[in-house]
Amino acid sequence: MNTKESLIFYTGQVPINGMLSSVDPAALGPGQFALIDNFSIAQNRITARWGCDRLAPAPFGSASYRGSWSGYVAGNWTRLVAFWDSSALRIYHLDRSFTWNELTSASTRFAGDGFVDFAPITESGLTLAGTVVFPKQDGVICGNGVDEQNGAARGADLLH
Repeated sequence: MNTKESLIFYTGQVPINGMLSSVDPAALGPGQFALIDNFSIAQNRITARWGCDRLAPAPFGSASYRGSWSGYVAGNWTRLVAFWDSSALRIYHLDRSFTWNELTSASTRFAGDGFVDFAPITESGLTLAGTVVFPKQDGVICGNGVDEQNGAARGADLLH
């Protein structure tokens, strides 16, 4: 049977002075900790940190997570997630009913594997090499550091 030891620290006696993981635990002074795991410190109190939860199962069986972004696009809250399928990076939108919608297609998927960064573009319009990428509307552009950047979400194209 696996057991874990917990030390309960009463903050009324000594102020919390943080976590010092590089110091030998025997050398720590009052209010210093070798490890504070899954807790946060605010106003001299240790509290359980906010967790995370899976919103939906992966869109396909062999999906490997490669990055995500959430924020507003065209005034609507949006979740974009990148998955690697062993041959290409796909960009998905997770809608309000927790259903995956692929925004990329066979011709727009990233061929190279890599973590995907997303960046919102707000109402500014974007032209690259003479090509209008975003015509003055909200959008999100993404890139994996290997392939060309891709306009993953453009306003109304994304949500409805």
